[in-house]
Amino acid sequence: NGYDPPRPVEFCKAWILELIERDNSPICGVEKFIKGSASKYRKHNNNFGYVSEDERNTPQAFSHFTYEASAHTMLVVDIQGVGDMYTDPQIHTIRGTDFGKGNLGMRGIQRFLETHRCNSICRYLKLPAVNPKGDTVDSTVPVKPLMPHARINRQQFAEGHYYENSPYLQKMLHSRSVISQASTAQSSVYVTNSMIRQRRGHRYGHGDSEQSYWDISDDIEGCFAHCPSCSIL
Repeated sequence: NGYDPPRPVEFCKAWILELIERDNSPICGVEKFIKGSASKYRKHNNNFGYVSEDERNTPQAFSHFTYEASAHTMLVVDIQGVGDMYTDPQIHTIRGTDFGKGNLGMRGIQRFLETHRCNSICRYLKLPAVNPKGDTVDSTVPVKPLMPHARINRQQFAEGHYYENSPYLQKMLHSRSVISQASTAQSSVYVTNSMIRQRRGHRYGHGDSEQSYWDISDDIEGCFAHCPSCSIL
């Protein structure tokens, strides 16, 4: 936005909440609701080279800009949202170990470069041309063909994002581990109880009758009622 593109872009603010009144104090991510009907929500590109059919100039140029502004060390993709209010992006880095499992490293970066087509906003920002295309009548086009700045500032991304050592992240991972272990234990109890119910049904002549079905269903409901994972939702 510091280079005055035709349309400024914005990302939803996000917060991490710790639900201290719940068991194990689970941690969840929250962001502000994006106003607009479902039909206006668009996914402009993804983390493996997909580009939407309408191929809007602003989101595609933004992704290209992040690659150049980081001196080819990172790339922001998976651009989606309403208008130019974006959410839930994915970041590729050279090493491919930051920003979650969706970071495909150089493979993801290369896929973007293969399918990206530079538009008038890329040219306005004086980005190196990648598969340049012409603009359609309804495209967002800058008033001036080139920005007044000589070039964009470039700064390499420092590998190893700080959040990897964040206490909140460590706590979240620990909570997931506890929940997974508890769910596995509860599932074992459910299977055991179901087998007992089935055998009891056969003993009293019910077999696969309605009585056995409801006995087993009670066990399922009991499992869900006490499952730690469901208490988070």
